[in-house]
Amino acid sequence: MDSRTLAMFYIFTILSLNSVNAREKSPRLSSLPLYNGVKSWCRSVEIQHSIQEPGCETKVIENRACMGQCFSYYAPGTHPRKDLSDKRMKYCDMCKPSLKSWTKVSLDCPGTNHGQVDKLVEIIYSCTCQKCIKDLKQG
Repeated sequence: MDSRTLAMFYIFTILSLNSVNAREKSPRLSSLPLYNGVKSWCRSVEIQHSIQEPGCETKVIENRACMGQCFSYYAPGTHPRKDLSDKRMKYCDMCKPSLKSWTKVSLDCPGTNHGQVDKLVEIIYSCTCQKCIKDLKQG
């Protein structure tokens, strides 16, 4: 085998092992063997959140946003499939809120019929790498 073929074999072997683990118990990936020393990360950062509604005064509140780099991969499968073991290997995490709440913010709307508009605003406290979708389906 030449070095390129060997490298591709190594990549798909690692992805296969991770895919089996993801199907069995869905562990969180914090690093990948292909990128030795590279870790996933996710954190909440402070932002100034502008709450707006047409015809109303903008209100700025302190909030947080989620930022980070979480792991994902996708490797091709085959079709038609001979059995259930021949599935595409995929894994997806994203940086999203792990602790949040909702709060009511009232906006003053001078010169309108209603005078005031209430908006529900998501308040983020902390973030982590989590599955991209609620139920990660393999296939």
